[in-house]
Amino acid sequence: MPSGKVHAAMTFSVATGVLAPYAIVQLNGNPYLYVAGNLVGLLVTPDLDLNNDNYSHYLIRKIFYPAYWIWKIIWKPYNLLIPHRSPISHFPLLGTLLRIGYVFLLLNLFNLLFSLVSDTVSFVWVWDTWFFLGLAHVDTIHFLADNLIKSKEQFGNE
Repeated sequence: MPSGKVHAAMTFSVATGVLAPYAIVQLNGNPYLYVAGNLVGLLVTPDLDLNNDNYSHYLIRKIFYPAYWIWKIIWKPYNLLIPHRSPISHFPLLGTLLRIGYVFLLLNLFNLLFSLVSDTVSFVWVWDTWFFLGLAHVDTIHFLADNLIKSKEQFGNE
């Protein structure tokens, strides 16, 4: 199976590609939200179910080290509940919906905690199909790469 760097390179190639955003414009969609969904897929990856750090941990640690610990704490319950490479975390659409649901659950819990302290704090929930399709596209590529690439040596040993 490919390394996190290979998955990230595939994600960047999808996000910066021309064909998919062009097709989305032709369908009267929003290519910016689609590309944003692809890029968020670098952080909210199917590999958040790994027991060890994954590539999203590396990226966050590199950008702002204290955020790395917050990110680990946020995703630890997910990591404990979902076995690595489980169909519910890695299967396209299903895994995407699971991680979006997990994020919404956490935001609702934070919203509940904030509402106990102050009645002026609330979150705005927005669902965008094109953002979701960007995330799902990256997850699909991740799933295909995991199942088609059998060894790291096929794409480098990192």
